[in-house]
Amino acid sequence: MPIPREIKDILVRGPDRVMIDPHEAVTSKRARKEYGILPDVIFIRMDGWSLGAPRHLEHAAYRLWKDEWVYFMRSPEILVHSMDDYVEILPEEDEEG
Repeated sequence: MPIPREIKDILVRGPDRVMIDPHEAVTSKRARKEYGILPDVIFIRMDGWSLGAPRHLEHAAYRLWKDEWVYFMRSPEILVHSMDDYVEILPEEDEEG
């Protein structure tokens, strides 16, 4: 389980990276400032590394490390959920393009 400091960091600064398209992720700050993207979901690995994504890129983010995610958070909640509670979102048709 990620240590509480890592979860607090995610709540303060955002995830380590945020998906901006199905094949690229950038820092939270850059995603917000340059692309106007805020994550709707954040996935967290056991080592504490995190990846956020807007709803339309959730499936792409999930697939990257689908066997390594241990927790997830949904905006605007501040609750951390076990991946046992995660329901996979199917990709939108244009995501693969």
